[in-house]
Amino acid sequence: MVGLQNQVSSDHLENLEHDFNDNIDKDMEWDEEDMEVDSKKRKKRVVTSRLPWWDHFIKFHCERDNIQKARCKYSGREIKADAKVHGTRPLKNLYESCKKRPHDVTANQNQLSFQQTRMGDRDAPLVNWRFDQDKTREVLYYMLIVDVPFKTVEQPAFRHFISVACPMFATPSRRTIIRDIFNIYVNGEQD
Repeated sequence: MVGLQNQVSSDHLENLEHDFNDNIDKDMEWDEEDMEVDSKKRKKRVVTSRLPWWDHFIKFHCERDNIQKARCKYSGREIKADAKVHGTRPLKNLYESCKKRPHDVTANQNQLSFQQTRMGDRDAPLVNWRFDQDKTREVLYYMLIVDVPFKTVEQPAFRHFISVACPMFATPSRRTIIRDIFNIYVNGEQD
């Protein structure tokens, strides 16, 4: 009986060893296939530019000088644009000094706007408009005194609205608004 157990055990071990070797071979083949797929997936990574002024230039390779250049989309001026050799400061300087770029509005430049006189009035006059931080704060204070609570200025939705509607406006904090409105009230009583 002991001999039979040893024979069964050795037969069983041979089968296990054979199955184990087959599984290892299959695993190895599977790993090799994966390695081939991985090596195919690993293509050269495309580097995207992270600087905002690259959106305003077209990159190209100049065959004559054998260097990388960029052309301004608005003025057509060309500049050396290999960031590793020349850096990005020249691109930024050209972008900022380009007179033909769109939406180039400075803070003190007048703009045209339709002045709303009454709700539903279709004949709104066209007027010059210039951003004024103090005037905008006064209008905000009036709105807060008449209509809404002071905490409105700290709400994310209100801050998002202001950043879209008037990006140049620096929204004051709730405490600053309370202090300024109190000063307006005190100065109003003295007059």
